[in-house]
Amino acid sequence: WPLLQLKINHHQLVYKVKIHFGEDSVILDSFLDTGNDLVDPISERPVMVVEFDSIKSILPTGIQKIYQEGKEQQLGYVTGILSDSTWINRFFIVPYSTLSAVNEYLLAFKPDRIEILTEGSWIETRQSLVGIRNRKLSFDDEYHALIQPQIIP
Repeated sequence: WPLLQLKINHHQLVYKVKIHFGEDSVILDSFLDTGNDLVDPISERPVMVVEFDSIKSILPTGIQKIYQEGKEQQLGYVTGILSDSTWINRFFIVPYSTLSAVNEYLLAFKPDRIEILTEGSWIETRQSLVGIRNRKLSFDDEYHALIQPQIIP
């Protein structure tokens, strides 16, 4: 029974999230990661983390190129691409550390808005950033983003 209860509770933490950027939007299954306290140190906005493959359709071509070439940790390359982009004021470089990665950087952007589907209604979240990871976040593809708890209204 404890394993069944854990599985049920786990599924209760997966939400549909809609991210709007420019003229485009994408809807993703997202896991409410209660251990995620990532905040951009400059803007002080919470950061949700999204898989690149799940969000690339709404990203500018130059940003897509960074991830397609696997150069997201090369700050010189990233800042060069950003400096040539009209979207430069919407992107942030957020430092982070995990158990397996210390002193790395996450390229994040300020979306036009983020909505979360709760109890059948789309609710706009608090202002936050969307960090882009170039790897899967879920082994079984159950979700493609990690929600930072502070963004939930």
